[in-house]
Amino acid sequence: PDPTPDPDPNPGTDPDDPDTEPATPHVTDNKIVVDEGALAEGSGTHVRHGISGTGSFSVDLNGENGTIAVGGQTITITDGAAQFTDGGEIATVHGVQVLLTDVTAPAKGSEAWEISYSYKLTDEQEHGADGSTTDAALNGTIGITVTDQSGDVVNAFISVEVHDDVPVVKARESNYISEDTVSVSGDVRD
Repeated sequence: PDPTPDPDPNPGTDPDDPDTEPATPHVTDNKIVVDEGALAEGSGTHVRHGISGTGSFSVDLNGENGTIAVGGQTITITDGAAQFTDGGEIATVHGVQVLLTDVTAPAKGSEAWEISYSYKLTDEQEHGADGSTTDAALNGTIGITVTDQSGDVVNAFISVEVHDDVPVVKARESNYISEDTVSVSGDVRD
């Protein structure tokens, strides 16, 4: 028989071997979409996505302690417990504020933490000129940085898309033209 042992099917993951370290953490990306038309001062059109909501992303630290940073907000995972660091700023891009709200420990058989957040579009944003790449929507990202206790760092992001409001013309009064009428006046301002 061959005296050579079988190779480790999961190299670098044996916690009893001091020369190995657990795998790199994994983070899922996420996306937020909001509509300026849904703001109180908006046109009321293009409101499908609204201006606020909630979302979540998962972080797998592979059983290690670590930190999860989103904008100026940090969550520290130590010995299976999560703690928010006070004093962090709310992450904001294109007027959309993102606030971490909850951390759910991994379910049995999983190592993925679920990080929940809320978001809200705070005001209309300045979009580009007609026909430009920023005319219909502004796109940006809020960074997520995960560091495990081995020093492995993974970066991910929450993408943010802000749909522009569009002008709406509403006639305030009706005017009719007879065959003998030369001009018509009226007000189409809202």
